[in-house]
Amino acid sequence: MRTKGSLTLRGKTYAVDGVNVRDRSWAEARSEAPVPFPPLVWLTGVFSDTFAFNCVCTDDPARSPDWQGIYNVPADQTLKGGWIYLDGQYTRVVKASKLTQCDPVTLRPVRHDIALVDEKGQSFELTGEVEASSPNGFWANVSIFIGLVKWRCKGLTGYGD
Repeated sequence: MRTKGSLTLRGKTYAVDGVNVRDRSWAEARSEAPVPFPPLVWLTGVFSDTFAFNCVCTDDPARSPDWQGIYNVPADQTLKGGWIYLDGQYTRVVKASKLTQCDPVTLRPVRHDIALVDEKGQSFELTGEVEASSPNGFWANVSIFIGLVKWRCKGLTGYGD
């Protein structure tokens, strides 16, 4: 999604020119039954008009996540989906190893370290620092934090959810 224009707030005008990735899962039927599954993250990052990513996954059990011993999730079931957009071409993410660090009191995510491999065998090492976040209660059976993440990958800086 590209946004370009200006925003005037309290008499000051700001230029807006950027891209973001939005969710297209609305209107899907979903059960509200409890699911015994560890925290799942929906991560996006845009580095330029030619490089972006999306990944839905949980922590890699081999990286000692804070939920270890509570949930039993095989490593090959942590990736739920994802893609890489690079130089005008989309590829599917086929492997992910992620560890999210959370604030020990609020459980708010503060950092994501993730290694992705796409269907072409290309590897991407990403580090994301959560710059700002807000708890959201979209559904009664889930706790969600939406955050602005500053990503670093291959010497580039990007932003996303």
